[in-house]
Amino acid sequence: MLTQLIDQHLSFVAGSDDGPERISDAHVRAVRSAVRPGGVGIVIVDVVSSDTADLSVGEAQLATALLRYLEAGNFFSGCNPFAIGAMIDREAGAPISAVSLPWRWSMGERTYLCCGVGFVTP
Repeated sequence: MLTQLIDQHLSFVAGSDDGPERISDAHVRAVRSAVRPGGVGIVIVDVVSSDTADLSVGEAQLATALLRYLEAGNFFSGCNPFAIGAMIDREAGAPISAVSLPWRWSMGERTYLCCGVGFVTP
């Protein structure tokens, strides 16, 4: 999950100027550079957790809930899947990304609302 990479980086690199968005962008660029031309890459993004969001909605309402939390700014820093997709598209010079439908990922006491940002390299 993307937040785990961000948290680990911030924990181990004391005094770093890297914020969550910068760490997220660096990870996405690394994934993208590892995919050969014409290949498919997917970045799994944990957008928000049950700590701040009601994730008990039905499966059919998860996409609406995702959009509502993003619009309200209730998501982990650096983990807006549409911003990640836009960065991938901008760097490729063309739209090559898509955001999947969201799903719940239960991790013990917390549940996360996740989605994938998929892309095909040019």
